[in-house]
Amino acid sequence: MSWHYRVIRQPDGMLGLHEVYCDDDGRPHSYTTTPVGFVSDAEEGLDGLIVSLERALRDARERPILDAASFGPPA
Repeated sequence: MSWHYRVIRQPDGMLGLHEVYCDDDGRPHSYTTTPVGFVSDAEEGLDGLIVSLERALRDARERPILDAASFGPPA
């Protein structure tokens, strides 16, 4: 199983950035209930936070928006 960030469109049209979990074939099968928030512990520091933000931005730009209706209940 793998995961990445994706923008999810809710039935009311709202967009949120979520972690999306994929099966072994790379197909999305579930996503986090709440949109992601970004924090970093003291060991990772600011650099760790920036790496996470950059990954999220890259995933959001490169991957198409998914509709929440195409999933079952959020994970």
